[in-house]
Amino acid sequence: MAKDNLVNLTIDGVPVRAPAGTLIWRAAQMAQIDIPIYCYHPKMKPLGACRICIVQVEGQPRLTTACTTPVTEAMVVHSRNQVVSEARAGVMEFLLINHPLDCPICDRGGECDLQDFAVAYGRGQSRFVEEKAHKDKAVDIGREIVLDRERCILCQRCVRFGEEYAQEPGLIMIERGVKMEIGTFPDQPYDSIFSGNTVEMCPVGALTSKHYRFRARPWELTATSTICPHCPVGCNIKADVRLGREVVRFRSRENDDVDDGFLCDRGRYGYSFINSPDRLTTPLVRKNGELQPASWDEALAVAAQGLAKVAHNHGAAAIATIAAPTLTNEEAYLLGKFCRTVLDSGNVTASHGNFALAADYPELNSATFNDLDGANLIILIGANPYQRQPIFDLRVKKALRGGVKLLLLRDEATDLDEFAADAIELDISRIDEALQTAAGHELATSARNVVVWYDEHILAANPTAGIAALRNLVSQLTHDGQPPKAGPLVHFTNEVGVREMLQATRLRFVPHGDSQAWAGHSQTSGVTQAMYIVGTKAAVPVGCQFLVVQDSFLTDTAKRSDVVLPAATFAEAAGTYTSTEGRVQRLRPAIQPLPGSRTHLDIIVALAACLNQRFSSDSYEQVFAEIATTVPLYSGLTLGKLGTKGLRRPLPPATLTPLASEIPADEAETLAGLVRLLWKRLSPPSSRASLSSCFCSPALPT
Repeated sequence: MAKDNLVNLTIDGVPVRAPAGTLIWRAAQMAQIDIPIYCYHPKMKPLGACRICIVQVEGQPRLTTACTTPVTEAMVVHSRNQVVSEARAGVMEFLLINHPLDCPICDRGGECDLQDFAVAYGRGQSRFVEEKAHKDKAVDIGREIVLDRERCILCQRCVRFGEEYAQEPGLIMIERGVKMEIGTFPDQPYDSIFSGNTVEMCPVGALTSKHYRFRARPWELTATSTICPHCPVGCNIKADVRLGREVVRFRSRENDDVDDGFLCDRGRYGYSFINSPDRLTTPLVRKNGELQPASWDEALAVAAQGLAKVAHNHGAAAIATIAAPTLTNEEAYLLGKFCRTVLDSGNVTASHGNFALAADYPELNSATFNDLDGANLIILIGANPYQRQPIFDLRVKKALRGGVKLLLLRDEATDLDEFAADAIELDISRIDEALQTAAGHELATSARNVVVWYDEHILAANPTAGIAALRNLVSQLTHDGQPPKAGPLVHFTNEVGVREMLQATRLRFVPHGDSQAWAGHSQTSGVTQAMYIVGTKAAVPVGCQFLVVQDSFLTDTAKRSDVVLPAATFAEAAGTYTSTEGRVQRLRPAIQPLPGSRTHLDIIVALAACLNQRFSSDSYEQVFAEIATTVPLYSGLTLGKLGTKGLRRPLPPATLTPLASEIPADEAETLAGLVRLLWKRLSPPSSRASLSSCFCSPALPT
């Protein structure tokens, strides 16, 4: 920021330089001076209701609130002198008049701002001797939340979150004066997908989570910084573990570039599967027609022998592998290398997704979440992020509050319809026409800073035509040589990373389409004789002789398998995820793998050893280092550089030459046509003698 926009002030004798318009509270934070707050939240407008942040500003006739007063040049602020201390103690006394003194049994005990501030700023003894007011306790106000009205201090954070930030019906203020309390609209429970954020931002024990209520005390917990596994946004979380074994809570871990400090309820409460009693804890091998417990050595040996037998009798191409879109980058990369170097089979795909890969179409993978805030126009194509990528929905609403316009192309009603400047009906079978309409829309022609996000499902019917239409849209929205930013909205945690890893291992990889239909037809023999399914469910083709499933639960697919290998969950694994915007972030283990289970990486390494192949990289750290040297998109990345916030992996230069006319449309719909297309586009003429050269990456070490 330019020096002219900085003002000089003094807070408690400490010189501070802060941007003009900064609130006193924020300026104090910059100088590492603590001023208590209850009603103020950095992501919402200031309110000044609780008065706990009062400070004295020289030259002003009365005390003022630090959360509503902007700094000015030469301002002198006192936050700890006698006048302020006595006034703040008075505020604390009023807040505690009717507040129950039940800290030992309160679910917020040990992490309560009211408790902490009472010690730091209170009088130590109340002068109020009358009977406290009694209100409703343990009020069920929604699917996830319980309200204790006696503990509420009416800071209104929870109410304002729904009104201002989520912009949907939520909690409200009922009555007036001494009768005022938090509640819901009549006969309308608070069932927002973002409701859990109100529990986390509540400064006292008024709002509590049904999932965590009375489960643990904060001093029993160990927090691990990791990534939410439930959607591709990549929200940052802290996984709280009780006594080293049980995951009892997820909390937000603020990363403004990604989640703005919030979580959806799917991410916040989606941890019960980690400690589920249904988890697999022993390998299973089919004997006499039934799956029976076996040792790890026996299960790995049977799996290796079965795969080797099929390769010997039918050729390696008769083996198909399907990878879950929830694997880490390291697991997917090593799985791809296992298929190529150990099984000698390139028949591998991810179990879900249709989107334009960044290595092939960088112009369709250039957008970031932060680009939303600086745009003039957001174009969403086939997307309903409230249901599929909820925190992205909040990011869009935040941009709209800043004056950005929204143009929707949708094939069904969405939760963002009421916020859109206009909406265009989308027929996915005629996507080129819809995108042409969008390009000619007055909102698009008048905007000079456009961000396009497209949902992956719009490419399901005809990937080639869909990608060509998207590229043409980007070309038409280019102004003064500056193309718009564009990005995919995928559906699963690490779809982007898994597909990039499989592509980089130079396999006969299916970039788009139905993996289950593909799995039934191998590249040479025509029929899949064996399948290795890792972390997901899939249809098993008729005629498949041998099936190995690697999963955390006994799924329907696992019940049909010949060998079941119990895998650890994300909470027990290390590695990295690549989000839908291309941000690579670190996943850290919160607990050790459940006894009897192993991480996906360890299982792949062990299975390779049973087939007489040992990898030079067999730990998460070593595999990521190898990825950084062999996968061009990840070149130069290190775990140290990723830090706690992650980094976007770099993109190759974009080209906007249309692809739709390069091969006939009917040929492009076949796997051979897709491979031929990529081969033609990405390989130099001298290297086209080898199919593996179609993905131009260095040779993979064994």
